[in-house]
Amino acid sequence: MSKASEAHPAVQRDSAPAQPSWAAPPAAASTMHRQHAVHVPPNPNRPPTGDPQLSQANRPPAARPPFSITPAPPATARAGQAPPTTAEAASWELTTEELRAAEVITEHKVPSAKGWRKWLRVATFGLVTMEQSPDERRFRLLNGIVNSPLLGSYSVVVLGGKGGVGKTTTAIGIGSMFASVRKDKVVAIDGNPDIGANLAERIDPTAASSYREVLADDRIERYADMRSHVGQSPVSGLDVLAANRQVSKRKLLDPKTYHAAYERLQRFYSVFVTDAGTNVEHPVMKGLLAKADSIIMVASTTRDSAQAAGKVMDWLRESGHHELLARSVVVLNDVTGRSDRKLIATLVKTFARRVGGDRVFVLPYDRHIAAAGVVDIDQLRPATRRQFLEIAAAVATNFPATPKPQ
Repeated sequence: MSKASEAHPAVQRDSAPAQPSWAAPPAAASTMHRQHAVHVPPNPNRPPTGDPQLSQANRPPAARPPFSITPAPPATARAGQAPPTTAEAASWELTTEELRAAEVITEHKVPSAKGWRKWLRVATFGLVTMEQSPDERRFRLLNGIVNSPLLGSYSVVVLGGKGGVGKTTTAIGIGSMFASVRKDKVVAIDGNPDIGANLAERIDPTAASSYREVLADDRIERYADMRSHVGQSPVSGLDVLAANRQVSKRKLLDPKTYHAAYERLQRFYSVFVTDAGTNVEHPVMKGLLAKADSIIMVASTTRDSAQAAGKVMDWLRESGHHELLARSVVVLNDVTGRSDRKLIATLVKTFARRVGGDRVFVLPYDRHIAAAGVVDIDQLRPATRRQFLEIAAAVATNFPATPKPQ
């Protein structure tokens, strides 16, 4: 019996000439490629199997070389020689799918730009590069969500059960996150019919125009035309439409006025953040909610404020705004920095039962916000700014994948 027959006892003498032992694939590779059942043409550079004239000098060594990733050109079998089986041929070649998975598609690893990982890369002149930390990856994920594609426009209405809970600053913080991360235009609208409405003063005190000027100007055709009627934060790029500041004209803000201004702004802006008043039964509230896609309920970290916010949510449910409640976010604002931690935990659990645990956020106390001046997001504490980003991302998860019917 020949050596080839001894190495492969299952081969019959009346079958095709046996392959040399160096050409026989290992069992694991053969099993793998039998599962793929991929036919690869034989390599013409390989000596014909069973050739008695093959010299020992030309015989390849017993150790098999590494896989070749160069596709073999097609070739025909010699006369009188049986072509190799599919499993035998495929065992020597990588399939296109395997090549793509093993060699081509590689995950792009972003180097860390914060903390000790960054300084280690700097200190070693880039010789040691660490991947981003879990927090950095989370930060990048949040920015991606906030900057996700939006078909049409999206309106967020910020509500509060009572005054002094930080409703206006919450609207500014969330609007600033959208404006600084996204490439399209974002506008904050003062939808508070009260005399003390001051959204524009906290963003751009130089903003002089209001609803009336926007509606009275028939020459608004481009964003540059609209820009002359809105203020803008020099830091975040958030635009703002001010309310009517004159006491004699405070009744101008009604549902019809809000709708008309909204329609004009919709030609230039993608995301709207409206700072509403505290009186949900005011006529203008009907107009705000009619245009709203989601709401943000703001309460301070006290029992009475939380109870007032809960009553507003009950009113929304009884008024038929179930879909808005399903897309709502609750913000508990520590406006004093002296809140009871146990009470905060209790309030978080209470509102989590209404909207879900991943949609309840606690804003920490921030001296820059407490100063009641112009809000500059670059002056916020890192923890405060991060929470605003988290809230904006929670809102952005409800962005529609298709344009809304007008």
